[in-house]
Amino acid sequence: MKLKFIFLLLVFAISLISCDKDDETTISEKTYNNIVCHKVIQNSVNSFILIGSSYNNEYGKDLYIAKFDENYDKIWGFKHQKLYNQFGKSVFETDDGFIAVGANANNNSDSLNLFVVKINSSGELQWAKSYFEAYPYSQGNDIVSAYDEGFIISGNIKDFESSSFDNSSTLIMKINVSGDSLNSRIYFGGKENGHSILKFNDNFIISSSIAILVVTNDLNLITLNAMFLEIEAVMTKLYILNNNEYLAYGYTKSNSSFLMKFDHNNDLLWSQEYEDLSILSVAEHKSDFFATGKVKDEYFNKLLIADIDETGSLKFSDSHGTSSDINYDRIGKQVIYLNNNTFAIWENYNLNKLKVYTVNESGEKVNN
Repeated sequence: MKLKFIFLLLVFAISLISCDKDDETTISEKTYNNIVCHKVIQNSVNSFILIGSSYNNEYGKDLYIAKFDENYDKIWGFKHQKLYNQFGKSVFETDDGFIAVGANANNNSDSLNLFVVKINSSGELQWAKSYFEAYPYSQGNDIVSAYDEGFIISGNIKDFESSSFDNSSTLIMKINVSGDSLNSRIYFGGKENGHSILKFNDNFIISSSIAILVVTNDLNLITLNAMFLEIEAVMTKLYILNNNEYLAYGYTKSNSSFLMKFDHNNDLLWSQEYEDLSILSVAEHKSDFFATGKVKDEYFNKLLIADIDETGSLKFSDSHGTSSDINYDRIGKQVIYLNNNTFAIWENYNLNKLKVYTVNESGEKVNN
């Protein structure tokens, strides 16, 4: 009887250990169906806000915003549904919630309008507005707060005279806190998009595919650097650094990635190209830059995790995915530095699934 009691105690102890291990595995990686991530920010209360889209069975995609806690558990999700497609591109935290920008279709066609949604801190809709409805195509790609009141939006717009759907111009727009348009500017012509926007030295820096624009709070142009036209590259992202410098990154015509570092005067410090790698997000850590994105394979995308030193040299890069994953596209959309030399990776998986997990400096999954 005594031996049987000891045996039962051992079985119970082993089951507890197994439960603890399963819980740790669950905490370190979460998967969500029907969520496509475009961008994630870490907000002021140590949680995460995701902007992207969610597929529906009737019309296509809905603009989607979700809040996650530090363990990547979803706290709430907001879906803005309309008769036709919508998607979100960027989100910004406000004093009373969040404001997001993207585009929505105004009918069952290729026509899109720049779209802004304001929600409160609980994920409830406050207002939603469309802009430039007289144009066949407009889209918002990024949004930040203005220096006085309201917000500055970067995006792209196409007029009626353009014969190609891709033939768009860079759009910069200012709205007040209620979403009313205060001012707008259109730059360039041709296949141009206004991508990222940064608040920098009392002005705004906008990445515009082939150029860097610096504009005032009233959207007046200060400088324009079209260096990307010369090197045949497309700049898509900007990332502010802790020492009043910033990174610009994107892709080249040969489908490689580039990374450029600029000082506080917008002068180029260094430039590096990474063959066959597509960098979609970076996070500053010490003097290095931790990156995620994708590596194009013959049939699908593999997940990219890389570490880049302070001069832009690649320290390591790993691609994740095998030939057995032929139907499972893996794209790293966002990396965020956490603490204790760990990073949160937000991955689009199998076209309409979201995976999020923690990795260390070597790119290995760890418990957060």
